[in-house]
Amino acid sequence: MAHPHRDRSSRTLAAVGVVSAVALGVMFRVPPRPPPGPLLRVPHVATAPVIDGSVTEPAWQGDVASTGMLASVDGQPMTASSVRAVWSGDQLYLVLYAADADIRATVTTPDAPLWQEDAFRLAFTVPGDPRTRVLFVSPRGTLTDEYVRGDQVDTSWTSGARVGLDVDGTLNDPRDFDEEWVVEMALPLASMGLRGVAGERVGFSASRCDAPKGLGRRCGAWGAPTGQLELTP
Repeated sequence: MAHPHRDRSSRTLAAVGVVSAVALGVMFRVPPRPPPGPLLRVPHVATAPVIDGSVTEPAWQGDVASTGMLASVDGQPMTASSVRAVWSGDQLYLVLYAADADIRATVTTPDAPLWQEDAFRLAFTVPGDPRTRVLFVSPRGTLTDEYVRGDQVDTSWTSGARVGLDVDGTLNDPRDFDEEWVVEMALPLASMGLRGVAGERVGFSASRCDAPKGLGRRCGAWGAPTGQLELTP
């Protein structure tokens, strides 16, 4: 027959063990993994577009990936902005569209800060690399590409991006009303750690801020912080 005191001791030790495990779990709690973000499935095209700012080529008229309009991140109505993508060979091709009544772009020096004026921000995270590859591009075609890790910025990353522009408006002239600007871009897949094989994925997000005439600055985004881009056949 079981000894009653031994049974009570066993139960007590078991209870203490459970409480200790719970306490340790609280003390050393692993942050929950964020839920999967949206996936941008980028189709392959046989004939790559010409990087000239015109988006009338066949590559942009068929099946393309699209973020849709970037969603507001601050509760303010966001000016229409979007990203479209295809890939071909060893390049990712992007069209960045921005409606804009007052286009502001004064910076012409590569790798200079662009976030204070009109620009798109593209971010790529490569599995196994703690750094984020961040690329800014303005309506002037100025590029700033950098590694970001926490609050550390390293401009040694060179994306190799090529840019074509179509600007409908007058840069830096608040007296008139502009309409829009478009960036067409070719980005080497290798600069994002990709080989150019269908099925490959990389973390991806896109964002843009704008200050419409007479209104405060507002920002929109797609994919932050856990969006992904996938190359498809």
